[in-house]
Amino acid sequence: MDTVVIDASILIKWFVNEIKSDSAIKIRDQYIKGEVNLIAPNLILYEVLNALKYINLHNQNEVKEIFEIITNYGIELVTLNKELANKSIEIAMKSKLSLYDSTYVALAKTKEGKLVTADEKLSINTPKEYKKYVKIL
Repeated sequence: MDTVVIDASILIKWFVNEIKSDSAIKIRDQYIKGEVNLIAPNLILYEVLNALKYINLHNQNEVKEIFEIITNYGIELVTLNKELANKSIEIAMKSKLSLYDSTYVALAKTKEGKLVTADEKLSINTPKEYKKYVKIL
């Protein structure tokens, strides 16, 4: 089974109708059907909740409900450990990526998966040797 790392740009599209939301939902449906394994660094929860606050389409209770829905999906959330931190730092220092974005790329590398993102800047700024781990939605 393929391992797919998702970032906040994908997860947000499950709850906000945006360009390419349908493609993001297909990834969710593949996961539900057991066709792919979804993983993400646990920082994705903070990023998604923060984005939902600033998008301002949902009230407080709806954002809390979305949090419950996300956690009920059972996506494997990875806590920052030494290996992931070291790889994230290495990628961030070689590029224009934030440490946050670098962590998604590092997770794809360490898990031999593919990061799927709708963030074109992340894809563009990923160091050349890591581009094979990143796919733009």
